[in-house]
Amino acid sequence: MNQHNTPLAHRIEELIKQQTEVGIVADYFTSNNQHPNIYYVPIGSDNTFICQVNPMRDPAKRAVLKKGKKGCFLCEENMPDEEIGIQLDQNWKMYPNPRPYEKNHTVLVLMKTENYHPFQIIDNKDYLTKAIDIIWQLGYEEKRSDFNLTFNSIKAGASSRHFHYQIFECDLPILNFPVDFKKDGPVKVGDIPEYPASVYVIEGKDKGVISSEVWLILDKLNTYGNRYIPYVILFKVVDGNIRVYIFPRNAEIPADFDSDLINTKFGVCEMSGMTIVYNDSMAKKIDLKLFEKSLKAASNRSILKSINSFD
Repeated sequence: MNQHNTPLAHRIEELIKQQTEVGIVADYFTSNNQHPNIYYVPIGSDNTFICQVNPMRDPAKRAVLKKGKKGCFLCEENMPDEEIGIQLDQNWKMYPNPRPYEKNHTVLVLMKTENYHPFQIIDNKDYLTKAIDIIWQLGYEEKRSDFNLTFNSIKAGASSRHFHYQIFECDLPILNFPVDFKKDGPVKVGDIPEYPASVYVIEGKDKGVISSEVWLILDKLNTYGNRYIPYVILFKVVDGNIRVYIFPRNAEIPADFDSDLINTKFGVCEMSGMTIVYNDSMAKKIDLKLFEKSLKAASNRSILKSINSFD
């Protein structure tokens, strides 16, 4: 069968299966199996948020490099010979995440050229368009709406400075919080008043219009005054629409804001309601009050108010 006629979700599944067999991907998230060392602990009496205990997400265990190589683990020349990916076009390639935190976890990598190493900021609208095209294909065209496409900018939980998106399959807790859409039309914009983290939400069906609306916000964050505001983004298909959650960031590690708060980097999973820790003792320290305070510390509410287009 021609690979280009095969659904992308199936290509991802086959890639992960093959890369697991050759030892690149740790075998603890498959379609029918989850490793017993990875488990979930509810945060809050009504399971408002969740904590994933995942020993393999310890930062010391993540990078997989070719023997004798150092540096960027997303640069192709530094990857193990056995590591392969899905070439989407001349600029983008999809690799399995060797240490996944959910099912079908892949990394969409912008390829390095001879003269350019892409940095982990969305400063080109084409990068945004690619993300929206991919999540639409997976979530709408292929009817796999459990897929998320996410982005952690530099200083907001990014695992690498090399430009990449994460793609994985699950529903994050933020989906359970209703969005207050303040501006209706072909594209709706709003926020989530009941959510502890400040978040800007954009939703609609028209990929081009969504891309333009998101780009307006990201351009403001990239060039706010004379400084850059870090951010994380969740792209998701919800009820047949593209929904984009944009979180302007403050503290990358909440404990840097207040030493009593959670002392791990907050990326898009954490900002979306699922914190990932490496052992049971870390999980036992996290209760609802602590997690909500940590979300607030990681958020930049004042920036969100200044850049919104609700009015």
